[in-house]
Amino acid sequence: MPYAMLTKEQVSGILLDTDAVRISRTSPFRYASGMLSPIYTDCRVLASHIHERNSIIETMHEQVGVLEGKFDIIASAGTASIFLASLLSERLGLPMIYIRPSPKKHGKRKEIEGVFKPGDRVLLVSDIISTEESIPSSVDTIQKSGGLVVHCLAVFNNNMGKVEGFLRAKGIPYSYLSDLTTLLETAKSRHKFSDEQISMVQDWLKDPERWDTERQKRLTDLLDDIKIRVAGILLEIKAVSINAEEPFKYTSGLLSPIYTDNRLLISYPEKWHFIIDSFINVILNIVGLENIDVVAGTATSGIPHAALISDKLALPLVYVKIGENGNGHGTIEGRMGNESRAVMVEDHITTGKSVISAVETLRAAGARVDWCTAIFTYGSQVSKDKFKEAKLDLITLCDLATLLKVAVDLKHITEKDRDTVLEWLDNPESWSNKRQST
Repeated sequence: MPYAMLTKEQVSGILLDTDAVRISRTSPFRYASGMLSPIYTDCRVLASHIHERNSIIETMHEQVGVLEGKFDIIASAGTASIFLASLLSERLGLPMIYIRPSPKKHGKRKEIEGVFKPGDRVLLVSDIISTEESIPSSVDTIQKSGGLVVHCLAVFNNNMGKVEGFLRAKGIPYSYLSDLTTLLETAKSRHKFSDEQISMVQDWLKDPERWDTERQKRLTDLLDDIKIRVAGILLEIKAVSINAEEPFKYTSGLLSPIYTDNRLLISYPEKWHFIIDSFINVILNIVGLENIDVVAGTATSGIPHAALISDKLALPLVYVKIGENGNGHGTIEGRMGNESRAVMVEDHITTGKSVISAVETLRAAGARVDWCTAIFTYGSQVSKDKFKEAKLDLITLCDLATLLKVAVDLKHITEKDRDTVLEWLDNPESWSNKRQST
């Protein structure tokens, strides 16, 4: 079957169609250079797609035909490019070598595999021009061995500038079949990624070195703002009660001078709307929509929030009913696929016992649960230990420290009330036992 020479847009389309391109807002990819990026393009997947792979090779073949200069040999820059160099060398009828990332530690300890002679003119083939050292180190190895790199040809250029600068400094021409700018334009026209995802990659491309630092700062600022606003809402609807003289008794039997009733939120639509939007913000920015298949709520208090979250994210919903006092095997209402990735939604974390029982129920049913989101947590050491033991990451919209600060600032409670709660938090069981014995 004849193959027509592909345009940059068509090459980008192939990379998109073969799922060679991934974008993640929440889990940046770390390049071999150590740089973090929201996008990763893996040309190695082409090896498993016969028609697409052959179209790429034929286009590289055509590209070589219009290049100035002659080549004696084809060289692969790094392991990931060996299959490309192999196929191209066969099409061109030229011998091939490949450059090892480091010399072998046994045998002849070669850096270059294959027959290579000083003076050979080399066409260096790479899967990608990015920040990795495979191209610079291959050029240095070839030159050190007496060869001359006449041209560098790649499938994709990440438009980072570093390797391009190296090649220009060495006087080595280079070309590529497509690049990141074209890929983003193609992805946008084909609605492969959202406008937000594309914008994020464009922001990264402006200053890759600072991108993650700025991302982390924006995320911290977002979470801090959410915590303060949620604290204000809980105080405004009188969801927080403090009474050291007549402590509240939790489901676990623990006595506490503070009680937070987040269930009141469902009776305040406007304020509840902000809570749900905050959940969505946290899930999109920290957990990542690409890492979730189903939203799971705890019965009963987590169900209303989980229902609205699943609706806004267009994801399936299940909820978990657990035994009395958080003990016993729970039951799952609703259906989820085997090995579904679930995010757990709870309204409040005291000791963490109940929600972790719900998570264990989901895991026993085959789900993968790495994240739990909740409106509020007291942040006790007991709960922190339980979540760590359960290998479950907890994200909350508000915490006790923020709530107490806002409450004192707004004069909802006195500093004495705050100190009483902090005394309880320091050792809830001891505080509770003392009150029960009096």
